Amino acid sequence: QPNPTRRPGMSYACAAPAASLALLTGRITRREHSAGTVTIRPGTMTSRLERSGCRARTSPTTQFQRSACNGRCALTSCRAAEDAGTGQPEVGLGQSESGVDQLEVVAEANCRAAAVALVTKHVVDGDRVGVETGRMVNFALEEIHRRLADGTLADVCVVPAGILAAKEAAVAGVPVRSLDAVPALNVTILQVDEVVTFGAPSTGIAAIVGRSQRPVQPDLILIKQVIGRSVKLVLLAEELGDPNPLGGTVPVAIVSGTEWEEVAEELDDTFLGDAEVWRRGAGDANPRGGAQPYVSLDGEHTIVDLKFEDPTELTRWESGMLLFGEEATPYQIAEVLEGTEGVLAHGIVTQADVLFVAAAEEGGEPLVISICRDSKP
Repeated sequence: QPNPTRRPGMSYACAAPAASLALLTGRITRREHSAGTVTIRPGTMTSRLERSGCRARTSPTTQFQRSACNGRCALTSCRAAEDAGTGQPEVGLGQSESGVDQLEVVAEANCRAAAVALVTKHVVDGDRVGVETGRMVNFALEEIHRRLADGTLADVCVVPAGILAAKEAAVAGVPVRSLDAVPALNVTILQVDEVVTFGAPSTGIAAIVGRSQRPVQPDLILIKQVIGRSVKLVLLAEELGDPNPLGGTVPVAIVSGTEWEEVAEELDDTFLGDAEVWRRGAGDANPRGGAQPYVSLDGEHTIVDLKFEDPTELTRWESGMLLFGEEATPYQIAEVLEGTEGVLAHGIVTQADVLFVAAAEEGGEPLVISICRDSKP
């Protein structure tokens, strides 16, 4: 039915689905994924990817574009064409006439299933569980609360790795403790921005966290402390990046005050030609953070982004990450960052024991990858 609230000149936004259509084959795949937000204006079509490190070029005459995430085909825009003379928008691919995005419904169900499977396998009575943010983590929190309520779990509490994580845990109704109040964590659950595996069979998992800057900046230092206090680290992901390499944007927490420039210059020299160093701020992206550069609540640190991308094309390097002009692994980048004076934490995660990836198809089983920490690529 025509939408009586739609008026010329208004902007509309829809969440890009977690699984998108393979246009030529009609199949639904997880690899073809856009974590972006699509902005639709009458008679035009633009796309803005929120995932840091991913960019896509679109034009008003091009409906679907290949994202710059190492050539992954992504559904990065929706149709905004209207029936002539009626003002009625067309029903987009994957949408019902009621406006429900069926692909997103399937993706959400699969994300929930993966989170429930994680809780079933890795959370037991008496556990102290570290958590960060993300919709899959929220599903895990909901499942923990449900089991506490019906008695299938007992004496479980969570330790949030940030302000937003604490709020989400409280909203879910799960008991919350601070990191200082527990001697150790039995398991920590993180939803990652991007993840890949190494080796065949897999001998390692590498991921990136902390790209999101809204509604609050991530607490990379607290995340590092929570991981360090955990007996087991379990990751949640909406898709697996394999066989594409890990790349794009890596957030790095560094000292603030007058010393931040020295640290940023050191990083810039180290990754000269390989990655750009941009400080986070409240406004538009800016190498120095703009008029309102980010500073933590305690005033102790700020965050810069290492952008592993071609500065001329503004697209990710096909090889993922570079160091001294050569292809590098996330393990090498992490080692360099941790050896740089003034770097307090970063968003590269290489210590995971288990990875749960949401299924690609409706009703499918989540992909579970277990890793032995004894070996490192």
